[in-house]
Amino acid sequence: SKISSYFDEHEDKEKIKLFCCNGEEYVADDVIVTTSLGVLQHSDIQFDPELPSWKRDAIDRMKMGVVEKIFFEFTEGDMKIVEDKGFCFRSIFAKQQDEESLSFLCRATGMYRVPMSRYVCMWLTGEDVSEKLCKSTDEELIAEFMRLLQKFCSPTERHEIPSPVKVVRSSWGSDPLFRGSYSYLATSAREEDILALGKPVVVGSQQTCHICFAGEATHPHFYGTVHGAYLAGVREADRIIRLRTERRNPLDRARSS
Repeated sequence: SKISSYFDEHEDKEKIKLFCCNGEEYVADDVIVTTSLGVLQHSDIQFDPELPSWKRDAIDRMKMGVVEKIFFEFTEGDMKIVEDKGFCFRSIFAKQQDEESLSFLCRATGMYRVPMSRYVCMWLTGEDVSEKLCKSTDEELIAEFMRLLQKFCSPTERHEIPSPVKVVRSSWGSDPLFRGSYSYLATSAREEDILALGKPVVVGSQQTCHICFAGEATHPHFYGTVHGAYLAGVREADRIIRLRTERRNPLDRARSS
């Protein structure tokens, strides 16, 4: 997709045109970009003219984390072996053998039984884990999950654990519409980078069109959260309303400045 500014001779003013991957085109006075930081970092959206250096630097310095979840559904057995509090595979297995020889499921941050349900949830972190999860079949995940779970059971309990009948998994890291789960401040980043990421870019020869940026990565206090994404969206919507009001009423703009 592409976002480009141009001068509309018919309306005698600057406009922004959006070119979508499916061939559709849209024209607007202003645009709010709500894609994830991961999408911006992969340059999946082309900007014409190019984003200013202060915006590109902020995008490059921040990082996108990857957290994936796998839900295993059971139809029988009360699964008492998996307590509601859960436990971590990796810390136990890492003491027993070379970590490189372990299944990537051993790198799960933790595992727990979803209360009042037939589901067991595992969550994993790391971009490489997301890639392996995407390539694994449901059958492979179930077989590996059972192998790992049985290591925590007595010989008697191993025969009592039913095999999962269904697997539901996330794909935040491999999904081209997200390319990650949430943003975070890397050691190379500064808090000012979040403010720069959320600052609008003024485009066009008349400097009247605004490309605004929302999403959780642009909120200075609640980045990495759903409510941060919501609040950032409200912030930019209010900005657009204010800009449109000032265009209709130049005196209001003079008073505000």
